[in-house]
Amino acid sequence: MTGFIFMWFAIWLYPNSLLYGTLPLNIRFDDIFVFFTFVVCVYKKPAGVRVWSLSTFRLALVWWALHLLGNLNGMLYGGWGAAQEVVKFLLKAAYVPMTVAIAGSLLNSYANVKLFIKWLLIAGAAAALLGAGTVVAPRLFGIFLIPNQDLSAGEMLDNMEGAMELARRARGSVGTMATSAICLFLSVLSLHLLAMKHYVFQSKKFLIPVFIIILLGLAYTQSRGPMLAFGLTASIILFRSENKSILVGALVVVLLLMVTDNPVRELVTARFTGATGATADSGLDKRSEVWSMFLQNFDPILLFNGIGAVMSKYIYHATAHNTYLGAVIYNGIWGVCMMLVIVIRSIKYSSKLIRHKHEMLSDIFGHYFPLALIFMLSIGMSIEDFQNTICMQLYLLFMLICEKLIRANEAAADPARDTGKATLMPLEAQLN
Repeated sequence: MTGFIFMWFAIWLYPNSLLYGTLPLNIRFDDIFVFFTFVVCVYKKPAGVRVWSLSTFRLALVWWALHLLGNLNGMLYGGWGAAQEVVKFLLKAAYVPMTVAIAGSLLNSYANVKLFIKWLLIAGAAAALLGAGTVVAPRLFGIFLIPNQDLSAGEMLDNMEGAMELARRARGSVGTMATSAICLFLSVLSLHLLAMKHYVFQSKKFLIPVFIIILLGLAYTQSRGPMLAFGLTASIILFRSENKSILVGALVVVLLLMVTDNPVRELVTARFTGATGATADSGLDKRSEVWSMFLQNFDPILLFNGIGAVMSKYIYHATAHNTYLGAVIYNGIWGVCMMLVIVIRSIKYSSKLIRHKHEMLSDIFGHYFPLALIFMLSIGMSIEDFQNTICMQLYLLFMLICEKLIRANEAAADPARDTGKATLMPLEAQLN
């Protein structure tokens, strides 16, 4: 469990430049750490835990296999010049099924889930602080940055410092898009926990600072899609909140931030108003051009398996910037089917958990998981989140927790149905 907890710190906070470019395929410490944790969990799996029986694990494997098929198809179509990049991408994409397998092996009690979520939020706050740090003092945090293509580490830092601070975007050690996804997932989760009437899952003293830090990290990414998605899901959380003091307090804070001149408002609105040199209209225009290019040039013979995320950049010199278009371009018909399966299963799991209001974790995740689906579908208009490794790591992790809770509830309701296949042990007393 300790290895699983610190896996997120290894992925999100590792100083990349210590090893980047020195090992084959740019293998880094986080790659080694995740693989080692996966091997240990497979070898030392608890008695009665069968990860293969978990639907979420099989779904994660199929997700990875579709990326394998798509990129192989792309190499047959466009040549083998990007073979090394494809292998590197597939190794990183393997984080998704490995994460689900690790979680399936270790999250076997309510107490384990509580402990894990606490440390996941701490890791998210640390990633948010690192992202903000790379904006405020890029040279101080330069060791965490991966150089851009065609730019050395020194040149990239010069470019960042050369731009006005408002135009810089949080990168952290995983890049702006991944940092914004981490902050979105965990800011919504922490706000959801705060909105509960009784703070039995985590204390208010813990949740409030964590929420503020993660939300600040999201603001520093200046990612329009994730910020709008947070606004949408936060509104849903607050207006159905059991804790009305949180609703009133949040409305007062938002009102003060919007009607007064302050750096937070400037930071949040900069990429909408054009203060950074980019506006929402210009972003939409650029994306529209990319979408039109893909639709005009996409070869019908690629419709079945797609062309793969890596080969798409190699052949078309662009990414889809849209998860719905990305499903077709990268993974073909199978990618569209995968998205439909994920959406349908998410709705099914959420509806099952919401029925168990008497069990706290079921209530928490039964209401959080549809929020995650809403913001995944929302930001999917501007980024290919259902094809992104970190997004799917987190999303399928929460899906796995939902699946385990459903199995535990079914086993508690009808002990005769309990087959011992990777359910959560009913240890609710540990949460008190």
